[in-house]
Amino acid sequence: SSARLSKNHMSHGRGFLLSYLLAGSPIAVGNLWDVTDKDIDRFAKEVLENCLSSEGGDEGRLTANSIMRARKACKLTRLTGSSPVYYGLPPNLWKR
Repeated sequence: SSARLSKNHMSHGRGFLLSYLLAGSPIAVGNLWDVTDKDIDRFAKEVLENCLSSEGGDEGRLTANSIMRARKACKLTRLTGSSPVYYGLPPNLWKR
């Protein structure tokens, strides 16, 4: 539930992930609801392996594609695999 945003009285989203983005972080990843440790560990391991492999053309970068591919590593793909979300800009739009 670290990525769940809530509305304030002016209908703007708020949450600590937005604070990271407003502080200059190019991306932030979090879960929309609580998930089991072992399944999210499988997900995290797969994300890291996707980022470090040269297979998607995104070597060394965390992208929405690496998140999407890692969802399949979870045993509960529709429950745990659907919880992680990616906020931010694609890497090709980051400042260099």
